[in-house]
Amino acid sequence: MGSAVLHRSHDLKSFNKMNEGHNIIGGHNMIGRNNLTATTEPVELKMVMTRFFDAPPELVFKTYIDSTLIPQRWGSKRLTTTVIKMDVRPGGIWRFVQRDSDGNEYIFNGMYREIVPPK
Repeated sequence: MGSAVLHRSHDLKSFNKMNEGHNIIGGHNMIGRNNLTATTEPVELKMVMTRFFDAPPELVFKTYIDSTLIPQRWGSKRLTTTVIKMDVRPGGIWRFVQRDSDGNEYIFNGMYREIVPPK
């Protein structure tokens, strides 16, 4: 079985710059009526996910780096996912928006730290 590494993290400095003028709470956009804002301090966040798929590593890796495949695998089936930006390279920014049937938006974004294709 092969392996692949895709480190994607929330870089809050880049996040805050990219989201100037938007309501930010704890590093997440808050779309709401209360117009609440907060300033976050830059922190280093690390997320490690381990999953096992009955598929070739190359195909699984492609689902993480191909913007046309993200809406098929990102989040709940009840939400519609739109890729706003996906610059798959170290230092590249990613930004996805999910919408529910009531029109609420959930925004996710961050920065790619490391991209290592399957061996």
